[in-house]
Amino acid sequence: MSIKIFPSAITQQTVEVYDSRISVRSKVIYLILIGLMFASIAALPLIYVDVAVQSRGTFQSALQRNSLISSVGGRLEKWSLVENQKVQKGEVLAVVRAEVVQLEMNGVEERLILLNDFIEDLRKLLNMNLDGHSIHMIPLKSKFYQTSLLEFQTKIHNQAALMEKLERDFNRAQLLFDSKSIAFADFDNTEVQYKQAITQMELLKKQQLNNWEQEMINHQNEKLRLKSQMDVFTEQMDQYKIIAGTNGTLINVLNLNVGDFIYPQQKLAEISPDTTLIAVTYISPIDIAFLNIGQEVNFQVDAYNYNQWGVAKGKVIDIADDLTLVNEREAGFLVTCTLDTPFLTISNGLEGQVKKGMTFNARFVVARRSLFQLLYDKVDNWLNPQIQQPS
Repeated sequence: MSIKIFPSAITQQTVEVYDSRISVRSKVIYLILIGLMFASIAALPLIYVDVAVQSRGTFQSALQRNSLISSVGGRLEKWSLVENQKVQKGEVLAVVRAEVVQLEMNGVEERLILLNDFIEDLRKLLNMNLDGHSIHMIPLKSKFYQTSLLEFQTKIHNQAALMEKLERDFNRAQLLFDSKSIAFADFDNTEVQYKQAITQMELLKKQQLNNWEQEMINHQNEKLRLKSQMDVFTEQMDQYKIIAGTNGTLINVLNLNVGDFIYPQQKLAEISPDTTLIAVTYISPIDIAFLNIGQEVNFQVDAYNYNQWGVAKGKVIDIADDLTLVNEREAGFLVTCTLDTPFLTISNGLEGQVKKGMTFNARFVVARRSLFQLLYDKVDNWLNPQIQQPS
């Protein structure tokens, strides 16, 4: 008869009893799990992953928006601004009435036309043949110089008639003097009068030519002055025009019509430039040291499902030298990136355009580290961007 030292309730809880109940199959599973655990720990230094800095950002044009601002006030004479309208650089989009300047320009233009006629007529008059004692009429544009030529022609005609009379008197006096019928004093007086008439004829011609030459100089100087004045008026008229400064699309257009009044320095609309699309984001001071120009970046565009459309790729082209205040509680370094392609594609070939104003989550791959290094360095903030950094 066997003697029981311990009750059966106690012996059933011993390691020996438990070990006898474990089957060979359960031991194998246990050993496999233990082996996998040690293998995983041993593989930590051998498994490498990409460490990325993440940041929110927006796609925008490479150029800032161009504001259309009226430099003068007045009523609109032309208004052709429509929301989302495509415009070209130099296109006149609106015009403000400029009655006073326009009237002054019209007066200057009329005077310039008249001066051009004067100058053309004077060129003809100065090149006119004045030999002999008669002046022939020539076609002139301006009535002023038609009258001037007629007056000059009358003076020459009268002087020529006087010369003919004095020439006859001189010839007659010479015959009488040769026949000793008159005294020398009478002959000399007649000769002097005849020579004075000849001199007076030449003087009339020279005086008239000098007058015309001086008038030509005056008209040319006035023409230059009026042209300068016209340039000033043209510059002033440009201030009454709203001109597109770049190619792009109109946004934030005011609801105005022809006849409405606008004020000086009033913002009428904005132009979103048609230039290269860029991505801008702000990187915290903690992570900025890992970024450099030329570094690759992946963009998860919020408008497109990441699992279907994938990511847009690009490169860093500029990193700000100084910190920028993003809002009252956040500051960062402005980082500018370019896109390799301005669209995303899915498996069926459909393209999704990346447009200005879309938001994204940028991933900057800054290092490739082993899992062991990540655990050792305690850099879970790289793997989990939702962790808040100390302010």
